[in-house]
Amino acid sequence: MTEVHSFGNLPVIAHAWNKDRTQIAVSLGKNDLRIYNKQAGKWKLTHTLCEHLSRVLAIDWAPKTNRIVTASADYNAYVWTFENDTWKPQMVELQRTSRAVCCAKWSPDENKFAIGSSDKNVGICYYETEQRFWAAEMIKKKPKSTVTCLAWHPNNQLIAVGSLDYRVRIYSGYVKAVDNKAETSAWGKITNTGELLHEFPCESGWTPDVAFS
Repeated sequence: MTEVHSFGNLPVIAHAWNKDRTQIAVSLGKNDLRIYNKQAGKWKLTHTLCEHLSRVLAIDWAPKTNRIVTASADYNAYVWTFENDTWKPQMVELQRTSRAVCCAKWSPDENKFAIGSSDKNVGICYYETEQRFWAAEMIKKKPKSTVTCLAWHPNNQLIAVGSLDYRVRIYSGYVKAVDNKAETSAWGKITNTGELLHEFPCESGWTPDVAFS
């Protein structure tokens, strides 16, 4: 059954649900992230997260760790952690990204996430425990146009990347610092972070979304 939810007259740019779908995080085309909680059948604004300098373009809410990652037209991404009834942000070190970050997606194990940007970059981001910050390993053989969508394989080590260059690519998302032993996939052995394993042409048009079955 379809339910229709309304959050005012502004367009919804991105949204993400929490684990039990009692809360929803919404971007309404501004530089903040709004979190609503459903109470007595109605949505109540409970938190407004203000750290970005421009429009929030992507949101993903990790169900197990309860962390939120946001990406923005300000070239930045933040990881938000809920502590003492407050959402605390930590900036992700995206050193090579110089344009809008268009998409972000947590891996199945939630020990890393990926970002895609309009300057063709794809980053595999993980928490550097010794230096206590979110680092990003950028894919070297990157797409030739804006990255529009991301999807992790259930094995937590492969990632599919869609872009405006009429291609979907399968990369290694393996990160030695946080992953167990690298696996062997249908596209070969998973080794270095960002290694291109396969490429699918999509000559009929752009790729707005991608998923593993």
